[in-house]
Amino acid sequence: MNPYSFAVLVFSICSFLIGIQVYFRRSDKVGLLYLAVSVLYSCWGVGYGLGISGSQGYEESLLGLRLANMAASFIPVVWLHFCFAYTNENKKIKKSFYVFYFPPIFIGLGAFSDYFIPFLRPSAGFIYYPSPAMLYHLETALYFVLVPIAFYQLFIKINKTKGDERKRLIGFMVVAALGYIGGALSFLPIYDIQCPQYGLFLLPIYPFCLAYFISVKGLFSLEDLAAMAHKNKLADLGVLTASINHEIRGPLFLLRGTLESEIRENHVSEASFSKMIRQIDRITDMITKLSSFSKKGINEEVQLERLQLSEALANIQPLLQHQLNFQHIDYHQALPENLPNLLADRGYLEEILFNLILNACQALKDTAQPKIEIIAEAALPLKGRAAGLIITIRDNGPGISSEERKYLFKPFHTTKQEGSGLGLYITKQLMEKCGGEIFFETLPWGGASFRLFFLVATS
Repeated sequence: MNPYSFAVLVFSICSFLIGIQVYFRRSDKVGLLYLAVSVLYSCWGVGYGLGISGSQGYEESLLGLRLANMAASFIPVVWLHFCFAYTNENKKIKKSFYVFYFPPIFIGLGAFSDYFIPFLRPSAGFIYYPSPAMLYHLETALYFVLVPIAFYQLFIKINKTKGDERKRLIGFMVVAALGYIGGALSFLPIYDIQCPQYGLFLLPIYPFCLAYFISVKGLFSLEDLAAMAHKNKLADLGVLTASINHEIRGPLFLLRGTLESEIRENHVSEASFSKMIRQIDRITDMITKLSSFSKKGINEEVQLERLQLSEALANIQPLLQHQLNFQHIDYHQALPENLPNLLADRGYLEEILFNLILNACQALKDTAQPKIEIIAEAALPLKGRAAGLIITIRDNGPGISSEERKYLFKPFHTTKQEGSGLGLYITKQLMEKCGGEIFFETLPWGGASFRLFFLVATS
């Protein structure tokens, strides 16, 4: 075995292990596609490494290199599929994309014929190296057309991200590019461009560097990804709030001062002006609440405290009132007077309630007599669970199908055209950070019902 084949075999084994690691971190479509491309790397590496080792006979080397290149014909398509899935988390890939799988399938059908690799010959210092035929030319075209498109997709995603996520993506793109450059150089001797295959030594760098970005930098981490999406969402809301705060709060203070001056100096009827002042204060209070609502990040330290559910609902009511009025939703709260205080982080509690009520509003768009109910009740301690407070948020919309329920709290799964697929996943994470739980229930008459369990704050 020569150093080149050893480098390729190391790449093969490590790539397979990295693929498994990624899949365990992300068991969604992105993780599955990366596992698939890693298996293809491994198949190519084993066949190619043994084929160029010089320690095998001619027939064994021919078989190994045909198997290796058959696997390699799928790599550009699966890599492109992975990059599309990874860079367009919120969008479903069009069915027309799967047309790209037909060329490698066609190559696979003829992989053991003379139309692919008819014979082996000495080249680039190796005893056996492939000689190309028609199907191999098709594989070459796939590689040099689809792989750059895939990297362009990664480049687009990098330009749309910032902070730590951007650094992780740049690192991932650079180490992946090293691997693909090493693979691209192996095509040259096949087409009689004689050059030493030092590029093969780049291949083992790829899985080792990728392991660093996964283990140390958090690449492909669902938790980090959700936190980043949550942070970006709140950042956008913060920019909007700051703009509103700057443009509206100043004129409101000026208007309020003018009205108070009119009351004092001109002895105008105080009753009518007081109504105006109350409305100005109401708008100012709404801006303040919106501003505080946009400041809490998912990775910030949790500050558990005794909270009243009625107060949290009152704080988010102004942010939801327009939507409730616009859709003519019958919004009802059933809160007992002796309801105990719950234990939660104030910012997280308000965001959880806001997200679920807003989701209910969106689900009621086509409902004739839309209705949302908020019901709270004390929960007695059970075996393995302390006393708590159960909050039920339910609507009379179309509900959630049994198929959709399987993925309800999974990331990147959404039925909304413009949805991120992270709303309920983040809500579940926020509940867990508060020491609570979230459950979904189907209602006999239709609609959706979410039940939130919070611990009761004891003295």
